Amino acid sequence: MGIDLTHLDTHRPQRPPEQPGHFRAPPMGGPSIGLDASPPKAPAGVTDIGQLIATRRNTHGDWAVQSATEQAIKDRLRQGPAWPNMSPAQRAAAEMIAVKLSRIVSGNPNEPDHWDDIAGYARLGKQGHAVADPVKDWPGHT
Repeated sequence: MGIDLTHLDTHRPQRPPEQPGHFRAPPMGGPSIGLDASPPKAPAGVTDIGQLIATRRNTHGDWAVQSATEQAIKDRLRQGPAWPNMSPAQRAAAEMIAVKLSRIVSGNPNEPDHWDDIAGYARLGKQGHAVADPVKDWPGHT
């Protein structure tokens, strides 16, 4: 039995689910898609949240500035004429790229992880258009 999520997606035309009124999410712990799914680790020498925030401020910028920039980019993305036709994976990839771009312009533009992450999310977005039905078409789903 799934959870009815059809009311949440207001940006694209509704497609009838396999079982009326139900949507099953893909299985957790699915196949690897090439990115490390382990939780992020604090930088060496960082032992508390205050230190972590200070360290991130150096690479990501001030939280208030970075988060406002991120939301402005995402708002513009969602206004694009193709947004309603994008798959959930493509939307998520585009939004994560917005996060990384906001960190570049708000923090340290020379941080290699920002640029590497953008390349990774672009790759995932490119692959994301191939999954039309998130249940039936999930790799390894039986």
